[in-house]
Amino acid sequence: METTLFYLVYTSRAKKLLKDAELIALLEQSRTNNNLLGLTGMLLYMETNFIEGFEGRFIQLLEGNETNVRLIYDRILKDERNQGVLLLRSGETQSRSFPGWTMGFKSGRASNHESIPGFFELDETLLTEDGVNNAIHSLTLLKSFYEINSNFDF
Repeated sequence: METTLFYLVYTSRAKKLLKDAELIALLEQSRTNNNLLGLTGMLLYMETNFIEGFEGRFIQLLEGNETNVRLIYDRILKDERNQGVLLLRSGETQSRSFPGWTMGFKSGRASNHESIPGFFELDETLLTEDGVNNAIHSLTLLKSFYEINSNFDF
């Protein structure tokens, strides 16, 4: 039985649009590192059309031992593929949201994703009062995605 776990959810912008091979390499690296540190979680990558054109956005939840989660998050902050890293939520939890997933992953390229139920932008509005609600929605989004896809190997 695990003791209290630590989790964090963040969003960031990719410095450039990532090719499928780059995303697969990122996933494999994440799975290796997370497995060694006993971490689980989910990473979503979405390319969306923003004011200045298409941008890649990440949202990720990491969970496990607090020291190890913070170690990986510090690496993410220094990772040259990311910019504008924004911590949405962190805290303690009694159980894993993504047990058995050293890193679940999904890439999306959507131009009309506003029609998706529960859609919200992964942008600077997360810093506003409405952003607090978006941070909660981000957890719901990740957990829903996991529940729908937990029988598939990404």
